Amino acid sequence: MNRIVELDQSGKFVSDFIEGVGLPTPTNWTADICPDGYFAARYAGSRTMSGEWVQGVWVDDKALTEQEEAELARKQLVSDTALKVARLLEDAALRIAPLQDAVDIDEATEDEIASLKDWKKYRVALNRIPDQPGYPQSIDWPAVPA
Repeated sequence: MNRIVELDQSGKFVSDFIEGVGLPTPTNWTADICPDGYFAARYAGSRTMSGEWVQGVWVDDKALTEQEEAELARKQLVSDTALKVARLLEDAALRIAPLQDAVDIDEATEDEIASLKDWKKYRVALNRIPDQPGYPQSIDWPAVPA
């Protein structure tokens, strides 16, 4: 399976395309923009960091060492985890805002005050995920408040 980066006519990223998963071929393949030249990309399953298009065929360039592959996988895991944490933090902020408003204007119920405290503890725990031992391979995700 090839993973191809789709670009627009100015060379800016549009999307990723994975050949063979039932999606139509992108309109602007990197081959259309760089028919016979260097283009940095990494195909799924490839042991290379880059390559070039030569007459419509991807030719692998520099092979990765096992250490480079492990570091690349670790960086991807850190990136994926950071994205998940960011989404959870965004949801927590949306939940916290109205509760904090009720507290700020002295109209919060006891349940709202307790809920606010739980959501703030959750948000703190999310922010401390990178400090956990075993991060990023092993993460103890905090429970979402009820």
